[in-house]
Amino acid sequence: MSKSKHTAEWKIEIVKKYLAGEGSYATIAAMHSIGEKTLKDWVHRYREQGETGFWRGTGNKHYSKTFKTKCVEAVLRGDGSVDDIVANAISTIVSTASTSRTKIAAPLSDKARALWV
Repeated sequence: MSKSKHTAEWKIEIVKKYLAGEGSYATIAAMHSIGEKTLKDWVHRYREQGETGFWRGTGNKHYSKTFKTKCVEAVLRGDGSVDDIVANAISTIVSTASTSRTKIAAPLSDKARALWV
């Protein structure tokens, strides 16, 4: 993934405009001088990963045995898919570790979200 000239906040703002029905892919992309395919990719990423999909991590991530066990147990209980549970868990970790960012919440059931709060 190459370094983007657009911030995560800006991308999320543009995606939310599209999802709010403020225009078509073509209209919103043209208004903000980005490619229509780029906007489609961002919307897809937002739908799949929520806001966490736009935050860049640095380096390899190493997760504790406890973290991994919680994720596996949540999947086995049927609290969500592996991707949903891990994305929500990571977003909670990121939001509590960073005071400079707004709280990030991935779309997930209240039952699964409760595991990480």
